[in-house]
Amino acid sequence: MMNQMKKALASALAVLLLAGLLPAAAFAASSEHNIEDGDVSFGAGDCTGGCEGHIVTGTSNSGWNWERNKIDISGGTHTVLLRDCTIKTPVILGGAGSALDVHNGANVTLVLEGANELHGQGNKPAIWVEPGSTLTIEGTGSLSAYAGGGSSGTGAAAIGSAYGTNTSFGDIIIESGTVYAEGSGGGAGIGGGYELGIGSVSGNITINGGWVKAVGGESALGVTGGAGIGSGENADYTGTVTIHGGVVYAVGGADALSIGGGGRSVGDSENGTFTTGSGGNAVIVAPQGIGHVAGYPDWDGIFVSYNGQESTATVGADGAVHLNDSTATIEIWGQPVLDYDLAVEAGTTFVVRRNDRNDAPSSLTVSSGHTLANAGEVRVERECTLVLQEGAPALNNTGVLRLDSGVVELWGGPAQAQGGGQVIGIGQVRIPLTADMVQAIPDQTYTGSAIEPGVVILPQTMWNFTAHYASPADYTVTGYENNTNAGTATAKATPASGGQLLNKGEVRKNFEIAPTSYTMAVTDTLRVREGESDLLTKLNALASTGPEGVLGQGTLSWTHNGQPVQANTLAGEPVGGPYTVNWAFQLNTGNYAPQTMQGTVEVFIVEKEVPAIQIGTRNVTKTYGAEPVDISEFGITVTDGSGLPVAAPGAITLSVRDNTVAEVAADGKLKINNAGTAVVTVTVAETDTYAQQTATVYLTVQKKALTVGNIAAVDRPYAGRNALSVQLKCAEHDTLLGEEYLLGAGHGTVYGDELYLKAAGTMANAAAGQGKPVTVTEWQLTGGKAGNYILPAAPAGLTVNITKIDATPQNGELTVANELPKTYTFDLTGLHAALPENHYLGAAEYTASLEDNNGYVESWRVLNDMLIVRMDSVPQGTSGEFAKFTVKTASTNYNDFTAGIVLKAQDEVLGSITLANTVAGNGADKVLAFRYTVQLKDEADNPYTGTLSYEGTGTVSGGQDGIARPDAQGCLTVELAHGQSVTLKGSLQRDKGIAYTVTQQQVPGYAVATVTQEEGGAKTPGTSAGVSGSLALEGVKNVHIAYANTKQGGGETGGGTSTPAQKPNPKTGA
Repeated sequence: MMNQMKKALASALAVLLLAGLLPAAAFAASSEHNIEDGDVSFGAGDCTGGCEGHIVTGTSNSGWNWERNKIDISGGTHTVLLRDCTIKTPVILGGAGSALDVHNGANVTLVLEGANELHGQGNKPAIWVEPGSTLTIEGTGSLSAYAGGGSSGTGAAAIGSAYGTNTSFGDIIIESGTVYAEGSGGGAGIGGGYELGIGSVSGNITINGGWVKAVGGESALGVTGGAGIGSGENADYTGTVTIHGGVVYAVGGADALSIGGGGRSVGDSENGTFTTGSGGNAVIVAPQGIGHVAGYPDWDGIFVSYNGQESTATVGADGAVHLNDSTATIEIWGQPVLDYDLAVEAGTTFVVRRNDRNDAPSSLTVSSGHTLANAGEVRVERECTLVLQEGAPALNNTGVLRLDSGVVELWGGPAQAQGGGQVIGIGQVRIPLTADMVQAIPDQTYTGSAIEPGVVILPQTMWNFTAHYASPADYTVTGYENNTNAGTATAKATPASGGQLLNKGEVRKNFEIAPTSYTMAVTDTLRVREGESDLLTKLNALASTGPEGVLGQGTLSWTHNGQPVQANTLAGEPVGGPYTVNWAFQLNTGNYAPQTMQGTVEVFIVEKEVPAIQIGTRNVTKTYGAEPVDISEFGITVTDGSGLPVAAPGAITLSVRDNTVAEVAADGKLKINNAGTAVVTVTVAETDTYAQQTATVYLTVQKKALTVGNIAAVDRPYAGRNALSVQLKCAEHDTLLGEEYLLGAGHGTVYGDELYLKAAGTMANAAAGQGKPVTVTEWQLTGGKAGNYILPAAPAGLTVNITKIDATPQNGELTVANELPKTYTFDLTGLHAALPENHYLGAAEYTASLEDNNGYVESWRVLNDMLIVRMDSVPQGTSGEFAKFTVKTASTNYNDFTAGIVLKAQDEVLGSITLANTVAGNGADKVLAFRYTVQLKDEADNPYTGTLSYEGTGTVSGGQDGIARPDAQGCLTVELAHGQSVTLKGSLQRDKGIAYTVTQQQVPGYAVATVTQEEGGAKTPGTSAGVSGSLALEGVKNVHIAYANTKQGGGETGGGTSTPAQKPNPKTGA
């Protein structure tokens, strides 16, 4: 695994230049050194004149001590640029050493350029940072650091200190670059070495950026080891680890923590202090945990704990951080703000959740200029928030965005919602309220009073999620400007706290107030007596407007024969006529239209006295549907020239210029036809004494208000995440309001009018729940007479109950391997039959109980929707069901249901490799133990270091009680004399697949031959000391390799026994 990790780092660095993670280095050096030429040393007295630094290149990889070189920095402040530098065989006089020593209070900035590799030797670190000194690593290149090989009871950190009785180290700071650090023996990856005895270790480690992988060393038997980052074995760590930025993978050796104190064969180590610092945004993969958790309320970052591995978080060539793991728990703590692009790959679940220690909500913010790409599942849980700042280009969702009562904030608006993925859950996608989201406000008409039209926010769609907005839950109308007179007016709205809209300030939406129409009526005939001397007064009396006040807001002028009319204009004219008088009206206000009107009046000069028509009510107002209007309602009286009532006036009749609003019925009354204003002419007939006279009155018919009350939403069962629509009903009549709901007299309709109400509602989300708010989205009156009615405002405050439905439980099965302690996981979302399309459980909680009469389950827990089971060794021969979990699922959209998970033992050989040896030939030594190296690698070409059992007559180095464990390179050593064999068993084919290479160390004077037989296959002879192959679940599961060693000449020794006593191995140079 480590070799593969090293290769991956080197290849990534060939094209990697990461803003923030790997910033470019600006470096100018005054001196350049090739490590091949000799040691490079700097002291406190160097560079005091202000030299700009040192460049070190070349390779030191010699087997001769006098050609083994290193870098030594003793005191002072220095900048050293490593440019494609390799130091594999450092040495100090009299023993092994480190490739780079930083000591005597030195302050060193190590700038990485290209690929660099440093090694320690003999339990020494690759970079030794002694207490009181400081090492800062930065640059765009890579560094692979390997501690010198450790043995039992020894080991060093890769970067930090060696083993000993005081393994404290100086300050280690990583700002950028790609760093791989692998400790040895009981040493940490970065930090302290193996502590002889028991002691305390100081030293601070800070990671502010870069891509860092730290691997703790492991003791020879794999019992304990050093932390990934922290102290080595046996050491109580007292320093501080700060991981503020970058991508960090830390794994301890054996039982040691990822971050904290090293392991111990007995007891626990102290873990120092862990912090992210204020505003941290690192991705921290710590599969073996963080020792110090007291400061968790202040942690900010992305944390990967359970099941995390080296490939969980990687850095791409474009600088983006990629999360790619189908089993790891990847979650947010605190409020990190990302200054890098983040990609969640397919099959990966990334959770913004309340932390499991104090239930505090968390938030993740993607800063301006950066993107979040989701091809897996991003889950935002209760009261947690995922934020894209305004300048962030996109949340590119091609997977699933699951909102379990969580919130996504898109400060750049719907344009940030890119990709064709899904949004599920009962949370919110919030966007800022902008003026273009406000529905166009229809033009209004001047009324003489302030006009305050409703403000409607249009639904907005982000991915497949459509948000509907209601007032006052989501926004409030905060006021109006210029909203009385005709012209441009403004409505103002502000997002409501806790609603679906983000507040970037008040928004303004203009609307127009159009001038209202008015009616100008001028009686078209006038009769005056011969010699009339007050003509202008009588003409002015002919004019009226509806509304009445409009006449006073303009100028009415009269002309006759092109000259302004005076009081005596027609005084000298003879009886007869008509005499044409022209009138013109000019408004002085913009609130009415038209601005000008004109017409003519025919004036007749008569001999008889002309009566005056007095109007008591010039404008009679009625409501549509009222009874016909009698003439008496206008209060008409006829008076003589002295103003006294005429005793016997002529007949009074009414006529209507336009029958649209009203018409004169046979009985002389005004029959109402529609809402509006009718101009009515009043005529007093001529008598023997008085001449005929006319006047004008108005009939205004107002719209009739309907009564549509007791509206309710129709409850229903959950119908899938897209079922947002809600039916409405008139609860009083228990009648659905659909496309053709006919209103009747009970609602206020006039007999004979057919009116229909179209009504529908919607919910913000389709999840099950009680009292869910409903927004009325359609509320419309239709029908031929709809214009004569006023429909009441759509009802507000409606709620609906969406009930849960039943799921079909489906039992599960978890198959475990015999004789293999191991942790298994089970996806609890599979405990039900497939749900219909677009249906989902919603937020689910799982409650489990275990029935295990045999005690084979060591421990278990439920983590979100995963059951984690740690198995003890199930004895060989055990098969079938041996334990059972009962799991109750409680979810948002489905009724609680219970299903079982049966644990079954597989009871099969997990794969085996059998080695056998025969010795023959004249002079053959049949008690001589031949040595074999068995190297195992998994399907990813990483060393396999899992526990193996073994049986047989041979010897397995490091084995005890039939159990052995390969070393860090995946190697075991087996010794076989004549007639002996060993069978290695373990999880060699089922979990990962295993590639094996078996090599016999050559013994002088013997010729080796092999016969390999894979299970079910033919025997394959060979003449090489090495045999390779692989085991796999769907392929070969067991292999038998027979070695034949033949002595070249001489007589046999050892009496031909097949079970000789063990003898020392020959010196082969291995």
